[in-house]
Amino acid sequence: MPVLRGLICALSSFTRIPVPSFSYKDGDMRFMMAMFPLVGVVVGGIVLLWIWLCELAGIGQLLMAIGVVVLPIAITGGIHLDGYCDVNDALASHAPMEKKIAILKDPHIGAFAAIWLGVFLLLSVGVLCETYLYSWMGRYEVASILALGFVLSRCSASFASLLLPKSANKGMLAAQTESADKRISCIIVAAIAVLCIAGMALLDWRRAIFVVAFAALAFGYVAVISRKQFGGMSGDVAGYHLQITEFMIFLALMAAGKVLI
Repeated sequence: MPVLRGLICALSSFTRIPVPSFSYKDGDMRFMMAMFPLVGVVVGGIVLLWIWLCELAGIGQLLMAIGVVVLPIAITGGIHLDGYCDVNDALASHAPMEKKIAILKDPHIGAFAAIWLGVFLLLSVGVLCETYLYSWMGRYEVASILALGFVLSRCSASFASLLLPKSANKGMLAAQTESADKRISCIIVAAIAVLCIAGMALLDWRRAIFVVAFAALAFGYVAVISRKQFGGMSGDVAGYHLQITEFMIFLALMAAGKVLI
Protein backbone atom coordinates (compact mmCIF):
# COMPACT_ATOMS: atom_id res chain seq x y z
CA MET A 1 0.00 0.00 0.00
CA PRO A 2 1.44 3.41 -0.98
CA VAL A 3 0.18 5.08 2.21
CA LEU A 4 1.73 2.41 4.44
CA ARG A 5 5.00 2.65 2.53
CA GLY A 6 4.84 6.42 2.97
CA LEU A 7 4.46 5.96 6.73
CA ILE A 8 7.43 3.58 6.85
CA CYS A 9 9.49 6.08 4.82
CA ALA A 10 8.51 8.88 7.23
CA LEU A 11 9.43 6.82 10.30
CA SER A 12 12.74 5.69 8.81
CA SER A 13 13.67 9.21 7.64
CA PHE A 14 12.55 11.25 10.63
CA THR A 15 12.99 8.93 13.62
CA ARG A 16 15.44 6.41 15.04
CA ILE A 17 12.63 3.88 15.44
CA PRO A 18 13.38 0.52 13.76
CA VAL A 19 10.96 -0.13 10.91
CA PRO A 20 10.53 -3.03 8.46
CA SER A 21 12.94 -2.81 5.54
CA PHE A 22 11.81 -3.17 1.95
CA SER A 23 13.11 -2.50 -1.53
CA TYR A 24 12.35 1.11 -2.36
CA LYS A 25 10.57 1.75 -5.62
CA ASP A 26 9.63 4.84 -7.55
CA GLY A 27 6.66 6.45 -5.85
CA ASP A 28 7.35 5.07 -2.37
CA MET A 29 7.74 8.66 -1.14
CA ARG A 30 4.48 9.71 -2.77
CA PHE A 31 2.71 10.03 0.60
CA MET A 32 5.75 10.40 2.85
CA MET A 33 5.06 14.06 3.73
CA ALA A 34 1.37 13.22 4.19
CA MET A 35 2.35 10.63 6.80
CA PHE A 36 4.90 12.90 8.49
CA PRO A 37 2.33 14.22 11.05
CA LEU A 38 1.83 10.63 12.27
CA VAL A 39 5.43 10.70 13.47
CA GLY A 40 4.15 13.34 15.88
CA VAL A 41 1.64 10.82 17.25
CA VAL A 42 4.55 8.59 18.27
CA VAL A 43 6.55 11.48 19.74
CA GLY A 44 3.55 12.94 21.55
CA GLY A 45 2.52 9.56 22.93
CA ILE A 46 5.97 8.93 24.40
CA VAL A 47 6.11 12.44 25.88
CA LEU A 48 2.66 11.98 27.45
CA LEU A 49 3.78 8.66 28.92
CA TRP A 50 6.86 10.40 30.36
CA ILE A 51 4.73 13.07 32.04
CA TRP A 52 2.46 10.42 33.55
CA LEU A 53 5.45 8.44 34.84
CA CYS A 54 6.93 11.61 36.34
CA GLU A 55 3.77 12.22 38.32
CA LEU A 56 3.53 8.59 39.31
CA ALA A 57 7.12 8.58 40.58
CA GLY A 58 6.92 12.03 42.18
CA ILE A 59 9.56 13.48 39.86
CA GLY A 60 9.81 17.26 40.00
CA GLN A 61 8.85 19.80 37.36
CA LEU A 62 12.43 20.51 36.25
CA LEU A 63 13.36 16.93 35.38
CA MET A 64 9.96 16.43 33.79
CA ALA A 65 10.52 19.48 31.57
CA ILE A 66 14.00 18.28 30.60
CA GLY A 67 12.51 14.94 29.56
CA VAL A 68 9.84 16.64 27.43
CA VAL A 69 12.60 18.54 25.58
CA VAL A 70 15.11 15.68 25.30
CA LEU A 71 12.80 12.79 24.38
CA PRO A 72 11.74 14.19 20.96
CA ILE A 73 15.41 14.79 20.15
CA ALA A 74 16.27 11.21 21.11
CA ILE A 75 13.35 9.79 19.08
CA THR A 76 14.12 11.82 15.95
CA GLY A 77 17.89 11.61 16.26
CA GLY A 78 18.08 15.42 16.30
CA ILE A 79 17.44 15.69 12.56
CA HIS A 80 15.21 18.78 12.94
CA LEU A 81 17.49 20.37 15.53
CA ASP A 82 20.34 20.05 13.02
CA GLY A 83 18.35 22.24 10.63
CA TYR A 84 17.65 24.71 13.44
CA CYS A 85 21.40 25.01 14.11
CA ASP A 86 22.31 25.42 10.44
CA VAL A 87 19.70 28.13 9.87
CA ASN A 88 20.85 30.09 12.92
CA ASP A 89 24.44 29.92 11.70
CA ALA A 90 23.36 31.23 8.31
CA LEU A 91 21.15 34.01 9.69
CA ALA A 92 23.89 35.16 12.07
CA SER A 93 26.34 35.52 9.19
CA HIS A 94 24.38 38.46 7.68
CA ALA A 95 25.91 37.34 4.40
CA PRO A 96 24.33 37.47 0.92
CA MET A 97 21.75 34.79 0.15
CA GLU A 98 24.22 32.61 -1.79
CA LYS A 99 26.58 32.52 1.17
CA LYS A 100 23.73 31.71 3.57
CA ILE A 101 22.72 28.75 1.39
CA ALA A 102 26.35 27.57 1.36
CA ILE A 103 26.43 27.76 5.17
CA LEU A 104 23.36 25.51 5.32
CA LYS A 105 25.29 22.86 3.41
CA ASP A 106 28.35 23.09 5.66
CA PRO A 107 28.40 20.00 7.93
CA HIS A 108 30.34 21.83 10.66
CA ILE A 109 28.65 23.63 13.55
CA GLY A 110 29.45 27.30 14.01
CA ALA A 111 29.62 29.39 17.16
CA PHE A 112 26.23 31.00 16.61
CA ALA A 113 24.58 27.62 16.10
CA ALA A 114 25.97 26.44 19.44
CA ILE A 115 24.88 29.65 21.16
CA TRP A 116 21.33 29.54 19.82
CA LEU A 117 21.05 25.82 20.46
CA GLY A 118 21.81 26.48 24.13
CA VAL A 119 19.32 29.35 24.20
CA PHE A 120 16.64 27.19 22.59
CA LEU A 121 17.08 24.30 25.01
CA LEU A 122 17.23 26.54 28.10
CA LEU A 123 14.17 28.54 27.06
CA SER A 124 12.23 25.38 26.23
CA VAL A 125 12.93 23.87 29.65
CA GLY A 126 12.21 27.18 31.38
CA VAL A 127 8.90 27.69 29.59
CA LEU A 128 7.80 24.13 30.35
CA CYS A 129 8.70 24.58 34.01
CA GLU A 130 6.23 27.48 34.03
CA THR A 131 3.56 25.32 32.40
CA TYR A 132 1.61 23.09 34.76
CA LEU A 133 1.69 19.73 32.97
CA TYR A 134 0.98 17.49 35.96
CA SER A 135 -2.60 16.37 36.44
CA TRP A 136 -4.87 17.02 39.33
CA MET A 137 -7.82 14.71 40.09
CA GLY A 138 -6.79 12.54 37.13
CA ARG A 139 -6.99 15.38 34.56
CA TYR A 140 -4.39 15.55 31.79
CA GLU A 141 -5.80 18.25 29.53
CA VAL A 142 -2.69 20.44 29.28
CA ALA A 143 -0.28 17.52 28.87
CA SER A 144 -2.55 15.99 26.21
CA ILE A 145 -2.69 19.27 24.28
CA LEU A 146 1.11 19.41 24.48
CA ALA A 147 1.29 15.86 23.07
CA LEU A 148 -1.03 16.82 20.20
CA GLY A 149 1.23 19.80 19.59
CA PHE A 150 3.88 17.44 18.22
CA VAL A 151 1.34 16.37 15.59
CA LEU A 152 0.32 19.95 14.78
CA SER A 153 3.94 21.09 14.38
CA ARG A 154 4.51 18.34 11.81
CA CYS A 155 1.29 19.24 9.98
CA SER A 156 2.62 22.79 9.74
CA ALA A 157 6.04 21.59 8.54
CA SER A 158 4.38 19.32 5.94
CA PHE A 159 2.29 22.20 4.57
CA ALA A 160 5.37 24.44 4.39
CA SER A 161 7.39 21.73 2.63
CA LEU A 162 4.64 20.92 0.13
CA LEU A 163 3.31 24.40 -0.62
CA LEU A 164 6.07 26.99 -0.16
CA PRO A 165 8.68 27.60 -2.90
CA LYS A 166 11.92 25.63 -2.66
CA SER A 167 15.35 27.24 -2.57
CA ALA A 168 16.86 24.56 -4.82
CA ASN A 169 15.82 21.77 -7.15
CA LYS A 170 18.05 19.24 -5.42
CA GLY A 171 18.53 18.12 -1.85
CA MET A 172 16.59 16.06 0.66
CA LEU A 173 13.45 18.20 0.76
CA ALA A 174 13.28 18.53 -3.02
CA ALA A 175 13.58 14.75 -3.41
CA GLN A 176 10.84 14.18 -0.83
CA THR A 177 8.40 16.65 -2.36
CA GLU A 178 9.12 16.13 -6.06
CA SER A 179 7.65 12.63 -6.00
CA ALA A 180 4.83 13.62 -3.64
CA ASP A 181 1.20 13.67 -4.72
CA LYS A 182 0.79 17.22 -3.44
CA ARG A 183 -2.97 17.52 -3.81
CA ILE A 184 -3.81 14.31 -1.98
CA SER A 185 -1.00 14.83 0.53
CA CYS A 186 -2.31 18.29 1.42
CA ILE A 187 -5.82 16.87 1.87
CA ILE A 188 -4.49 14.15 4.19
CA VAL A 189 -2.39 16.63 6.19
CA ALA A 190 -5.34 19.04 6.42
CA ALA A 191 -7.58 16.23 7.72
CA ILE A 192 -4.99 15.27 10.36
CA ALA A 193 -4.60 18.92 11.36
CA VAL A 194 -8.37 19.34 11.73
CA LEU A 195 -8.60 16.22 13.88
CA CYS A 196 -5.65 17.40 15.95
CA ILE A 197 -7.13 20.85 16.56
CA ALA A 198 -10.55 19.33 17.28
CA GLY A 199 -8.94 17.08 19.87
CA MET A 200 -7.26 20.08 21.49
CA ALA A 201 -10.55 22.00 21.50
CA LEU A 202 -12.37 19.12 23.17
CA LEU A 203 -9.70 19.04 25.88
CA ASP A 204 -9.69 22.84 26.42
CA TRP A 205 -10.90 25.12 23.63
CA ARG A 206 -9.35 28.24 25.14
CA ARG A 207 -5.85 26.75 25.24
CA ALA A 208 -6.43 25.33 21.75
CA ILE A 209 -6.95 28.88 20.45
CA PHE A 210 -3.62 29.96 21.95
CA VAL A 211 -1.80 26.97 20.45
CA VAL A 212 -3.24 27.41 16.94
CA ALA A 213 -2.59 31.17 16.98
CA PHE A 214 1.04 30.77 18.11
CA ALA A 215 1.64 27.96 15.57
CA ALA A 216 0.20 30.19 12.82
CA LEU A 217 2.61 32.98 13.83
CA ALA A 218 5.51 30.52 13.53
CA PHE A 219 4.32 29.45 10.07
CA GLY A 220 4.08 33.07 8.90
CA TYR A 221 7.52 33.92 10.30
CA VAL A 222 9.24 30.98 8.62
CA ALA A 223 7.39 31.58 5.34
CA VAL A 224 8.81 35.12 5.26
CA ILE A 225 12.41 34.35 6.26
CA SER A 226 12.62 31.26 4.03
CA ARG A 227 11.84 33.43 0.99
CA LYS A 228 13.80 36.53 1.97
CA GLN A 229 16.88 34.89 3.47
CA PHE A 230 17.21 31.62 1.52
CA GLY A 231 15.07 31.98 -1.59
CA GLY A 232 12.65 29.32 -0.40
CA MET A 233 12.33 26.19 1.69
CA SER A 234 15.04 23.58 2.16
CA GLY A 235 15.46 20.58 4.45
CA ASP A 236 17.30 22.70 7.00
CA VAL A 237 14.66 25.43 6.93
CA ALA A 238 11.95 22.79 7.35
CA GLY A 239 13.75 21.49 10.46
CA TYR A 240 14.07 25.05 11.76
CA HIS A 241 10.35 25.54 11.11
CA LEU A 242 9.41 22.47 13.12
CA GLN A 243 11.58 23.42 16.11
CA ILE A 244 10.32 27.01 16.16
CA THR A 245 6.72 25.80 15.94
CA GLU A 246 7.18 23.36 18.82
CA PHE A 247 8.72 26.08 20.96
CA MET A 248 5.84 28.42 20.12
CA ILE A 249 3.40 25.70 21.21
CA PHE A 250 5.26 25.43 24.54
CA LEU A 251 5.05 29.22 24.82
CA ALA A 252 1.34 29.21 23.94
CA LEU A 253 0.55 26.76 26.73
CA MET A 254 2.55 28.81 29.24
CA ALA A 255 0.85 32.04 28.15
CA ALA A 256 -2.58 30.43 28.25
CA GLY A 257 -1.89 29.16 31.76
CA LYS A 258 -1.01 32.68 32.92
CA VAL A 259 -3.93 34.40 31.19
CA LEU A 260 -6.63 31.84 31.98
CA ILE A 261 -5.96 31.50 35.72
